[in-house]
Amino acid sequence: MELILSPWHSPVRNCALEEYMVTERHDDVLLLYRNTPSVILGRNQTVAAEIDGNFCRAHGIEVVRRLSGGGAVYHDLGNINYAFVSNKEASPVLDRDFLRPVVTLLQVLGVEATAGKRKELLAGGRKISGTASHVTRNRQLFHGTLLHRTDLHMLEQALRGDRT
Repeated sequence: MELILSPWHSPVRNCALEEYMVTERHDDVLLLYRNTPSVILGRNQTVAAEIDGNFCRAHGIEVVRRLSGGGAVYHDLGNINYAFVSNKEASPVLDRDFLRPVVTLLQVLGVEATAGKRKELLAGGRKISGTASHVTRNRQLFHGTLLHRTDLHMLEQALRGDRT
């Protein structure tokens, strides 16, 4: 598996890079990246139901739609994002095993990490990462966020939908 560290902090570029890894590459990849303040929406989400558009505009928070489903997430430079991309025949299709390397690394660092029932990442029983996935005929994407030093006030305000 090749490790790729994105040189960009652009949510548009990093979402496009994930899509490129799925559609144009044929090898296994672990992509790590950080984004400037942004809200990343799942493929089928309604913008107004997920975000406070006025708050996002006032604070320069980009809103970007990603390839995968799942819930809306807030990114900033205090958030580490990971994406595993692989061929379907090379590994089990999007099962909890994709979280094993993340859990193992965090445990080595002294974090009480476990994988939850919904493929979320838990530390000390509290959710620190949501995950989402996208499967094509031949490839699979499994990605998530790691809240490290995220501005939780900005996260809370940006992800308040339907505030009219």
